[in-house]
Amino acid sequence: PLYNPYILSGTTFVGNMDTGVFNPMNILLLIGDFYFAYGLFIFVHLFIAGISMFFLLKNAFYLDRIISLIGGLAYMFGYVWSSVGNGFYRCAWLVPLVFYFLIKFFENNDNKNLRIYSFFLSISLFILLICGNFLEAYFTLFFSGIFIIFNLLNHLNKDTKIIDKQLFWSLAVAFISGFLLSCPAILPAYFAGVDSYRAGGIPLNEAQHWSFPPIR
Repeated sequence: PLYNPYILSGTTFVGNMDTGVFNPMNILLLIGDFYFAYGLFIFVHLFIAGISMFFLLKNAFYLDRIISLIGGLAYMFGYVWSSVGNGFYRCAWLVPLVFYFLIKFFENNDNKNLRIYSFFLSISLFILLICGNFLEAYFTLFFSGIFIIFNLLNHLNKDTKIIDKQLFWSLAVAFISGFLLSCPAILPAYFAGVDSYRAGGIPLNEAQHWSFPPIR
């Protein structure tokens, strides 16, 4: 069903990005009964998150295999597991991949590798934006932007002070295509937000959450 009558006085599923309607991992929810499927859903996310962090540490930061393994396990059983309640696990496996492809993108300046890493960066950004945890996706994009600014400055031609066109356009295509692919999730959420009561303020529970009351 496309409509959820139980929250926000009735809202469309596709209009609420937290539902992750287009998340490709949702296919796991069809396996077996609901409780088994949902357990599998969380487990697969955690497992791939650990592999992704190991991959980032070993192949992008070039750390020792054992250290990378410890980092992957700590990410999977520590930080990610402690954040299951707020749905962070849904994008936890994508955050290391986004930064991995960004690092590799700036490491490899030949045209073939730029196209390859631009493609995978686009796909990882696309899935990140539709995974169902927009807040974490937002923070990932924010810090990715800082990372990109510093790297573009490092790639300025010393004589002309101009960024390499191939590098710039490959990066631009990756981000633009990632956003365009995720439009089926982003646009309905935007229009639903504009049309809802949330457009004029924020719900009470969010206000309480962000105001850091003394009892917390």
